[in-house]
Amino acid sequence: MDGKKSYFAPAEKSDADELQAEFEAINSHPLVTTLLGTISGLLAVLNDKRQVLTVNPSLLKQLGLDSALDVFGLRPGEALHCVHADKEPSGCGTTKACVSCGAAIAIMSCLETDSSQQRSCILKASENRGDFCFKIRATPLRIDNRRYLLFFIEDVTEIQNKSFLERAFFHDINNLLAGMSGTVELMCYQNQMTPDTRLRSLMEMIHRLGEEIELQRTLLAGSAASYQPVREWIDVHALFSELRQLYLDHPAAKGKSLIMEESSPMPHILSDESLLCRILGNLLTNAFEASAEDESVKMSSKLESGGLVISIWNSQTIPEELQPRIFQKFFSSKGQSGRGIGSYAAKLLAEEVLGGRLDFISLAGLGTTFRLYLPTDPSVE
Repeated sequence: MDGKKSYFAPAEKSDADELQAEFEAINSHPLVTTLLGTISGLLAVLNDKRQVLTVNPSLLKQLGLDSALDVFGLRPGEALHCVHADKEPSGCGTTKACVSCGAAIAIMSCLETDSSQQRSCILKASENRGDFCFKIRATPLRIDNRRYLLFFIEDVTEIQNKSFLERAFFHDINNLLAGMSGTVELMCYQNQMTPDTRLRSLMEMIHRLGEEIELQRTLLAGSAASYQPVREWIDVHALFSELRQLYLDHPAAKGKSLIMEESSPMPHILSDESLLCRILGNLLTNAFEASAEDESVKMSSKLESGGLVISIWNSQTIPEELQPRIFQKFFSSKGQSGRGIGSYAAKLLAEEVLGGRLDFISLAGLGTTFRLYLPTDPSVE
């Protein structure tokens, strides 16, 4: 031991001769050279003093370096520019902050148990390089009776940033929505002697938006199967009327018309109204976006085989080569990043949550029809 103070891991380092011998042993071993050359993720090889012997090209690129010699002999926190790495003379692993560092814990646990260990590591880089979140895996490796570590790094910073922003968004938007709801409720109360249909419509849209936000939060947190639908008896005629009103001023429907053909009599179905509006809304928006100006979109309903079929038609034809991908997640014929959600989400919610069925047919000269089948009473399915 060199006698230097450490708050966590041993301070001792290999001297220059030991490092050179370890470097030669690692770089002449076929398994290590194969791993370094084939693993696309971030990989470093450490000695048992936690010093870097070599890194693969992906990690070299991540660090913005030209040669592995630039990090040779350093410890991981030093190579990754951790702000705490220089707080003690012996560097990474020996400072007060290292006690709670996932990377340092993974390395020491691996050395102590001689088994692969995984931890999360939150790292703040020096010189305003930013904050990072890594998944670290330390795996023991023995060569010629010497112990080394394969140090795998997965950069999950972007994923964590998105998760953080999602949580912040839902928190803030719910606060804003609560304020809007309270304001409109007060306006409705003040105008109760002369009811304003626009205020009531606005209140209904705010309520619907709240349900949409809660659904989105649930879907992001897990899967559609984890969402518990709120089933109630829905007047399909009233549902059609609400959708007609919604698309009177919808941007996608500008210059186009919506024709509704309702079965007689219109039934009531036991379902989740918020989800049903979302599914039909996605399908209607897609139909309007596919239609040219002055064209019509038709929405119809009929009773069929113990259930209700709601159909949405537009005159355009989906190219045959694209049809197998219409319900595929992330796929979009619009060629824009972040698209390909509407049809996928509609099918997911219709089938996995509501227990229905969604399909389509698209033929040249006949246009495209999406058909949503819903059991009139899911309890008898």
